[in-house]
Amino acid sequence: AAWAAAAVVVPVFRRRAMAYRVGDEDLRLRAGIWWRAVVVVPYARIEHVETRHAPLERRAGLATLVVHTAAAE
Repeated sequence: AAWAAAAVVVPVFRRRAMAYRVGDEDLRLRAGIWWRAVVVVPYARIEHVETRHAPLERRAGLATLVVHTAAAE
């Protein structure tokens, strides 16, 4: 019974713990509930973007977006 409650509660916290914003000049990602991390990626640093579709994601009409950035100099 405890695992069933966790299966419902964990996705809710996970969804609230992650957010993104597509701005005019950058992509901002925020993660964390108690300890927050914010990542700002200027579009000039993005090398390429790919999407991944697992079987369950395809069934739900979802995908995972992977953003590859240029290395720091």
